[in-house]
Amino acid sequence: IGEGEYAYEPVEGESGVWSAPNRSQELRSRISPNGLEVFPRTTSAAGLGAPWKLRLRTKSFGRVGDQLELGPASLTVQDRRSELDHGLLTEWFENREDGIEQGWTIAAPPPGTDPLWIGLEIGGELTFRIDDGARSGVLVDSNGEARLRYRDLKVFDATGAMLPARLVSSPDGVGIQIDDTNAIYPVLVDPVLTGPAWTAESDQNGAAFGTSVAGAGDVNSDDYSDVIVG
Repeated sequence: IGEGEYAYEPVEGESGVWSAPNRSQELRSRISPNGLEVFPRTTSAAGLGAPWKLRLRTKSFGRVGDQLELGPASLTVQDRRSELDHGLLTEWFENREDGIEQGWTIAAPPPGTDPLWIGLEIGGELTFRIDDGARSGVLVDSNGEARLRYRDLKVFDATGAMLPARLVSSPDGVGIQIDDTNAIYPVLVDPVLTGPAWTAESDQNGAAFGTSVAGAGDVNSDDYSDVIVG
C-alpha cells in the first residue's frame, strides 16, 4: 500500500496531467507533456495555493553553442515512472522514497565535437544555486530558505564508464554539460530531486530548540555532513 502511494494518477479535469505524492520527501509532483511541477505534498493535485512551486522543463539539447529547442514531448506513465519522448532523447522521472529521480537516455550523439548540453528551464518562485563541484545545487525561496535539492548528477555510457559532467547556470535556469569524448552510446544522465536534507522547528514557547548546535561529521555515510541540535 505504501509503495502504491508513489504511483502517478491522472488529475481529474486536466487532460494529460498526472500527479503523485511523495510522503518521505514531503513533496507532490505533476507531470505533463510540458514537464514537471513540484510543490509541498499537503497541496492538492491541482497545485492551487502552494506556498512555493518549481516548474522544470527540458528546453534544449545538442552541443554547447549549437542547441535545438525542444517542444512538448510525448508522455507515457506507468505506476511511479513517467517518460517524456523528445525524439532526440528520452526523459524520465521515477517517484521514489529517496526523491524524484530525473534522467535522460541519449540514444546517439548529436553532430559536432563540443560537449553535450541539456538545457533546463526553471520556473516558479525558487532560485537555483549551484554547489561547489557543480554536481548538485539547492533551490531556495525569496527568503533564502532551501526548499529542494538537485543532487547526485552522474552520467554513464553504455559500458558503465562515468563521463565528466557539471551543472552550468543559463539564462533560462540551468544546463548540464557533458564531455562525451570516446563515449559509447547510449548515454544515461541521472540526477535526483529531493526535499531539503533536514528541517525542523520548535512548536512551543520556551523549548530552547537550537540553543546548542554542533557539527557531527558524516554519521550515516551519505557524503553529506550531519548536525547535532539540542
